[in-house]
Amino acid sequence: MRRIFWTLIALMGGGGTAWAACGGEDLMARLAAERPPAHEAILAGAAGIENGEGRLWRVERAGVPASHLFGTYHDTTAIGTMTAQVEAAFEEAGTLVVELTEDEMARLQARVATDPSFVFAAEGAGVAARLAPAELARAEAVLARRGLTVEMAERMQPWMFFSVMGIPACELEAMAAGAEVMDKALMTRAAAAGMPVVGLETYEEALGAFGGIDPDLAAELAGDALRLAEHEEDIRATMLGLYREGRIAAIDSFSDWLAAEEADRLPAEAVRVGDALEAELIDARNRRWMERLVPVLAAGGAFVAVGGLHLPGDVGLVTLLRGEGFTVTRVPE
Repeated sequence: MRRIFWTLIALMGGGGTAWAACGGEDLMARLAAERPPAHEAILAGAAGIENGEGRLWRVERAGVPASHLFGTYHDTTAIGTMTAQVEAAFEEAGTLVVELTEDEMARLQARVATDPSFVFAAEGAGVAARLAPAELARAEAVLARRGLTVEMAERMQPWMFFSVMGIPACELEAMAAGAEVMDKALMTRAAAAGMPVVGLETYEEALGAFGGIDPDLAAELAGDALRLAEHEEDIRATMLGLYREGRIAAIDSFSDWLAAEEADRLPAEAVRVGDALEAELIDARNRRWMERLVPVLAAGGAFVAVGGLHLPGDVGLVTLLRGEGFTVTRVPE
């Protein structure tokens, strides 16, 4: 369940604490030294996930130029991890495919600017309104680092709250200073080269998973997100390290380990809803994307750049594309 808070930036484009310094500690390295069984369990969990290793995949069908599927990390530092193999695949492509295009993001921003009810709920109905006062007081510094007050958090609609909390505070500061997350940087490069950009979804489709969240359960998940934010730079450093190594499924497995650390504290229904929300944000979107993705790949010559967690698993894009008749092969980096 935890991974949803560190992959939600996908909808908008992951021991120091966030407000103390930017740049955290790789927790996998600490676990290897201090808690070897936990480290081994995380790696074993990742080993059981289909297509769990590899960021770059070659997608082929007879009679058309090859395409490539690339798992991104929605972070401003991730663009620096692009290898020569990824660069070559991008340069040879004729079309870039992303989750949300610049035009779609502009539509979302316009909606945010003109429709207050889209961002804020009625008084007492926001995602954090049901949190205990002591819990909100503890979260005050976390919220302030994001330019939010407790009162604002209490009024926010679920999609907005979780999207903001899914972006580490240091990332928000970097983005405000003009830095681009990996996907945005690729779109900028495509525009400069005159490369067409195709989107896989609208913002309404991307945010649709939040429509049916029960307010009380949303509050449980909100409290969880606020507590995790106190360690977000360590979590970010850990996941970026795994991403750089191409160990995508290990990001998933590490997230599950984080969830298990506090599983007894969360009510079973909150865990269930969190898992259902995650399934909607990853698996359901993968299935919906196929309608738009398959024709582009059938034409050949595309570079598909989507969040890395969309690639592995039995409902991952690698498996789904093979089911559509494509030959999908991992490209070593």
